Amino acid sequence: MSSPVQFVDGIRYLKFNKTDVAGRNNYVTLRSVEKIRMTVNNGNTAIDLIVTGVTELSNSVLVQVAPYELNTAWLGFQEEFYFDPYLPEDFFQSDYNALLNNAVESERSDIYFEADYSVSQITASNLPAILSGSAQLAEFNDYNLSLASFTNPRYNGSRLQAAKLNVFTKGDVSYGGDPVINYTDTFFGYFNYIGGTAPERNDTVAAHIGFMVGRNGEAFEPGVSNNAFYNMLNTFESGDQVEIVLDDPQAFDTDMSVLNGMKEVVRAGARIEPIIYSQTGSQLGSRAASLSFGSDITVNENFKAFVVYSGSSTAVNSGQFAVVTNNDEVYDNPSAYSTTTYEYKVPFTSSTLINFVAGVKVDRKGTSNYKVDYQVILQRSGSDTGGTFIDIVSTYDQIPFNTFEPKLTIIGTGPITALSESRYRVRVFCSTTGLFITTGSYLQVDQTIEPAITVSAPYWISGSAVYSQSFYNVDDKYLLAQGSLKSALGLEQNDIAGSGFNTIKYPFEILPGDEIRFEGQESKTHLVMKVYNPQDTFSDYTVGIPPPLGAYGKDLSSGFLIIEVKPSIYPNTNLDNFVVRRYVEDRSFVIFKGTKPAGQTSAGLIRPEYLSQDILDNFDQINRTFRQTTFRNS
Repeated sequence: MSSPVQFVDGIRYLKFNKTDVAGRNNYVTLRSVEKIRMTVNNGNTAIDLIVTGVTELSNSVLVQVAPYELNTAWLGFQEEFYFDPYLPEDFFQSDYNALLNNAVESERSDIYFEADYSVSQITASNLPAILSGSAQLAEFNDYNLSLASFTNPRYNGSRLQAAKLNVFTKGDVSYGGDPVINYTDTFFGYFNYIGGTAPERNDTVAAHIGFMVGRNGEAFEPGVSNNAFYNMLNTFESGDQVEIVLDDPQAFDTDMSVLNGMKEVVRAGARIEPIIYSQTGSQLGSRAASLSFGSDITVNENFKAFVVYSGSSTAVNSGQFAVVTNNDEVYDNPSAYSTTTYEYKVPFTSSTLINFVAGVKVDRKGTSNYKVDYQVILQRSGSDTGGTFIDIVSTYDQIPFNTFEPKLTIIGTGPITALSESRYRVRVFCSTTGLFITTGSYLQVDQTIEPAITVSAPYWISGSAVYSQSFYNVDDKYLLAQGSLKSALGLEQNDIAGSGFNTIKYPFEILPGDEIRFEGQESKTHLVMKVYNPQDTFSDYTVGIPPPLGAYGKDLSSGFLIIEVKPSIYPNTNLDNFVVRRYVEDRSFVIFKGTKPAGQTSAGLIRPEYLSQDILDNFDQINRTFRQTTFRNS
């Protein structure tokens, strides 16, 4: 940009060509320059010259500077000049203009035309020209059509893909190593205790959920609130990992630390109930040779009473027991109930099995809206207890927070032997703020129903054995109930004494989704996929359904109970040692994988594997807020 300058004893003026090599007028540039730095002494020394004036001549530009004296030995032919400010008015053509020499018009396509919608938004006004090929080509770079980054989001579509939520795994299609989807939970649970699920299921335990806790420490009871129940279901989904944290693993006699840590959720909002079973122990041969179902209608009137509570309410203070004073005999034969001691005394020893059912209706004391916890207990005394009352069955219940309606709690003994002189009574224990026993409480005594049907082994056959029963196309995914077992459909199985199973509460019926386990081994558990009841019809043309012999090509009533299971029955399985179990809705439980030692557990927390970051960052404070707020109101 500069031209050579000859120096004599010092510098007064600099003279430049009027135009530079690019044809630009140097006067336009130099008139704004305030300072010029130049090198002398063969480029070894830099000096700064203050510009005092710029004059445009016919063929040059003369720059006047403040006088600058210098060593004559430094004078020579110079080319290096630096201007301050640097090219303020001609930046567009400088080397620092990133857009210099860029295209000023878009490239036009070789295959696409411009459509003119200036007249109509529906039909292009230049459509004839487009069809004839004479229309203006569109401003479009055809090369874009070969770029996946251009065509995928517009035409082909694009997607991210992952094997799991919240984590990046090899083979995922994502942005770098980030998870494709972060799906975190905003609740964790507080459980009152953890109980076992054996023998119904041997590889799981169940946490009794008292509260679901939100990000602000607020507590919601899934047993009371629909929203809390659904939050529990969404937080603890089958297959999820959860962390169990007992408040004190050694709170009782047995160390329960084995329950802590990460566990797999099996089912939330459910408990496991037996529907029918023959298993009586954990060994292969531990099974009943026959099962009893149903009842006759013969009732021994000598064991029959129904007494109810009437009159003023009975107060039960916090930390106290009270006998339920049922005092109005609806019927009592033969006068076995005392309205003085409020006890039922068995009149004589009999082989008849009798059943006690107690209903206790309670109400909160005062206007306090706190949660009220209580226990209903059925007690017995006799010669074998030394005349002392002992608990034979009890249950815990509560009046929920901010609920003012009375609560009815029902418990029963199940079948028990009628022993002369045995006495029975009902008590209530209140552990919190106190309550009243009110009208609506009762005690009922009646004869336990006698078995009406007895079913003997074998109970099931499968595979080739089914084929021998005149069925086509049979493999080991089908189980055929033997005739006597089929006849018990719709009846409740009577409990097998000492088996350890829960009392059966549901009639014998097998539903899709039930599970059948053999030999007490969880590895031999099969999911019921389909059920064909005796009244159902089917055709051999239907794939996988075995028709009875002679029904080829026809739809006829099968007359059999057949269940299809997954996986298929394993070879050499003892089909006579079995249990059919069902997951029944229960708002208070989360079932997860694990084995619990015998004994009682403390309360604790159940946390989903992926909690939202705001809860993780403030977890200790949220937990403290929850406990202080919730249990202060208990």
